This record gives sequence, C-alpha cells and structure tokens, in this order.
Amino acid sequence: MEVFDFWDERGPMNKTVLVAAIACSALIFTSACGGSSDTDPGAAEESSVAATAEETPTPEPTSPEEPAEVAAQFYETLEDLRDAYAATGVDCSDWVQTDSYSEALSSGSCSDNDLLAIFVDNEAVLMSVETTAESLYNLESDTEISLLVGDNWRITTDDAEGLALKLGGEPVVITADSYSGAVGADQAQSDYSGDTISDGTWLVGLDFPAGSYTLAESPLELCYWGIYEGGTNQDEIIANEIVQGGYPTVVLKDGQEFESTDCGVWITEPEARRQTEFGDGIWTVGRDVRAGKYRVTEPVVDNCYWAVLEAETNGDNILSNDLLGSGRPNVSLKKGQEFETADCGTWARM
Repeated sequence: MEVFDFWDERGPMNKTVLVAAIACSALIFTSACGGSSDTDPGAAEESSVAATAEETPTPEPTSPEEPAEVAAQFYETLEDLRDAYAATGVDCSDWVQTDSYSEALSSGSCSDNDLLAIFVDNEAVLMSVETTAESLYNLESDTEISLLVGDNWRITTDDAEGLALKLGGEPVVITADSYSGAVGADQAQSDYSGDTISDGTWLVGLDFPAGSYTLAESPLELCYWGIYEGGTNQDEIIANEIVQGGYPTVVLKDGQEFESTDCGVWITEPEARRQTEFGDGIWTVGRDVRAGKYRVTEPVVDNCYWAVLEAETNGDNILSNDLLGSGRPNVSLKKGQEFETADCGTWARM
C-alpha cells in the first residue's frame, strides 16, 4: 500500500488521520483498520497512540504582543490636553488653570504632582525643556524632572513611561547634565589653549575652565571686572568691582559670564609675593602680603576706605571695613583673608 500524499480537494488531511493511516499500513493484518485478525486489538490501539504522540510536536510558547504605539496629538487648547489626560484614568477633579509656567501659552494642574502646558509649536516645547535643564544646572541641583513631551505640549508626571502608552509622546528625564551648555572640566576650550583670561566677555566652562583666577600684574589704571548669570544679557550681576592696584582674585563657575576691562591677563597660578608694604588695591593675605598688623605710614587726608574680606568670595563677605578722613588707621590681617584699600596711602607691617 502506497502512502505518500494525503491531499483531497480541501487540502491536507488532519494529522491524526494521517498518523492512523500510517499505523494501518504497518500492520500485517487489516483488523486494526476494520478487518479481522488474530492480532490483539489493544496492541494495535497502543501502537496508534504511540505513533500519534511521537509525530505531534509540542506547541512553542508564545509571548504577549507589544502594545501598539500611540501617536501624540496636537492640542489646540489646554482644556483639550486636560481632557485627554483625564481620559487615561487620571483624577482631574481638582483641576486648576494656573498659567504659572511663563514660557507656555497656558498651563495648569490636576494635582501637586503634575503640570500640564501647551506651547505654540514643538520648537517651543523643546526650548522649554532646555530652559528647565539650564535652571537645574545653574542651581547645581541633583533634582530629576520626569516629563512626557508631545507635539505642542508637555506634562510633568512621575509616570511618563506609562502615560506615553495611552497618550503618546516621548518620556524625558531632565537633569542638570541635560543642559546643552554643561561642560566637563576636561572639555576642550573653544578660544584658549591655556588657563588664562584676557580682556573681553567670556562664558565660563566654554571659553576657559571654572576656577580661581588672579591678575598676573597689578593694574596701574582702573580695572573693571564683572561676573553675571549666564544667558541673562548681563542683567543679573553676581559680583563686580572697579579696582586699581593689588592682585584681585575672582572665583568663576561653569555657566557664568565673566567680563574684564583694562585689567590685563588673569591666571590660575599667581606668584607668591608676601609683601610687608603695599598701597591701593585688593590683596590676598598669605600670598600677596604677609599676615600681621598693619598701619598707614602717613595720616590720611580724605575718604580713606579699607575692608577686610573673606578670601575667594568675590568680595561678597565683608568681615570689617571703615571710611575715614583723618588719623592713621591700623588693621590686623590673617591668612585666608583679602584686604581692600583705596586712597589710604601706604600700609606697612608693624
């Protein structure tokens, strides 16, 4: 009996039928297929079952299908975005439109844990993400902000990944390191080959590394320097000074702007002079002048100003100062302080 092709006009035969047919062809007598024989019917049945078990493959395990990607929508109004957000299952019964986010067209919250905002276009959304990262960078914050960013909208939420499956959009985590202006200490400088600064306006961390800088030479003319918050068009002044004489020191941080006019060259490794006599200017005690007690060599005539400052604070921390028009003032200076003097004449160590 030939058993090669078990097809009919409807296609291949059922696999169980096929196996049974093969089992029948293997028997000497036909009783297992309906004829009479002395062969034990039970044995034939066991043979058929064994053949069926051997030929039937074990089904392969199947994995669950990936959820279909949801396309992010463009929302005309904040209310449209809110309604879509609520439709995902979020409780928006306490909705408040605050418009507290100045860069957005409008913004509001369903709770203390979210903030919804819509913008003119996607470019404005991406710019807002960059601005948020810059704020974290300037504050030196370790905070992570989780967002879901869409075509013309963004939602601040702790579940950006889960929300994206229902609302579309791209989950984004913003940190200080996300800021495009963040520069590592080992990043190549754009305009400098060494750790020096000349006159001009510069971006710290891009044009030269952050750190402490001191004038290489004492300025003979009025020198102006200013430190500003980056990206504020110099509207936010951190510290500034007009000085003549001495060896002023500034401490600069990444992201700040630094302006220097008629000051000369700033360097990172100033020479230690340790003078015991000095005149007008700003001096670092222990480096430019020795610690100790000092007194002016001649009586002051008019508007003598002096100040003892905490070193490397850009003049922000005044420990003591005075303005006088007569007499011979004296001061005690300690290492780690700065001393500023103007129109007082010469100070000499006592």
